[in-house]
Amino acid sequence: MKWFRKLELKFGTRAIPNLMMYLCIIYTVGWVISLVMPGFYYEYLSLNVPAILHGQIWRIITWLAYPPSKSLLFGLIMIYVYWTIGRNLEMLWGSFQFNVFIFMGIIIHVIGAFVVNAVVGPHVSMLSPITPINFSLSIMLAFMASFPDARFLLFYVIPVKAKYLGIFYIAMTVMNFIQGGPGTRAEIILSLINVVLFLIITGRAQGFVNSVKNKRNRNGFT
Repeated sequence: MKWFRKLELKFGTRAIPNLMMYLCIIYTVGWVISLVMPGFYYEYLSLNVPAILHGQIWRIITWLAYPPSKSLLFGLIMIYVYWTIGRNLEMLWGSFQFNVFIFMGIIIHVIGAFVVNAVVGPHVSMLSPITPINFSLSIMLAFMASFPDARFLLFYVIPVKAKYLGIFYIAMTVMNFIQGGPGTRAEIILSLINVVLFLIITGRAQGFVNSVKNKRNRNGFT
C-alpha cells in the first residue's frame, strides 16, 4: 500500500536492526528462569490482565519471556531456529518491515488478551493465558510463506522443505485450536491476524498469491 511505503521512507531509518536477536535474548532469559524457578513466569511475568489492571504493568512486556521449551537441549535449538528465521526475514523485508511485523504482533496480542478477559471473564482467561507460543510460530509461518523451498534438517538428518513444515504446523494449529481453551484459541487467531494483516498492508499478499498461481501454471505445462 502507498501509505505504508511513505511511512517506511519517513521512519525506515529509525527501525531497530537485529530485532530478533533481542527477542531471542528475552526468550533465553525466560528459558533460564523456567529451569531455575518453575512457575515464576505464570506467577509474575505472564500476560495476566487482572494483574495488569491491579498495577503489574510490566506484564505487558515480560509475557514475551515465555520459554520456547522447558527442555535444556530443545530450548537452545528453538531459540537458534527463531534467531535464524528472524534474521532471514529481516534480510528479505528490511529492518523496518520486520519491526512492524513484530511490534504489530505484540500489540495485537496485548489487545487480544484484554478482549479475552472481557469476554470470557478473568477466571477463565487466567486458566488458559495468552503466551508467545503462536506469536513466535507466526514468525515461522511468515518465513515458510517467504521461503517455501528452504530446507530444514529434521533431527539434523532428514532434509525437509519449509512449505511441508508449514503444512504440518497448520495441521497442529488446527488441532490445538479444537482442543485448546479460550486463551489458546485467541492466541492462534491473533497470530494469524498478524500474518495476514502484515501481508496486506505491505502489499505482499497479492505477490504471494501471484507467485502461487505462476507456480501452478508452470507445473501445468511440465
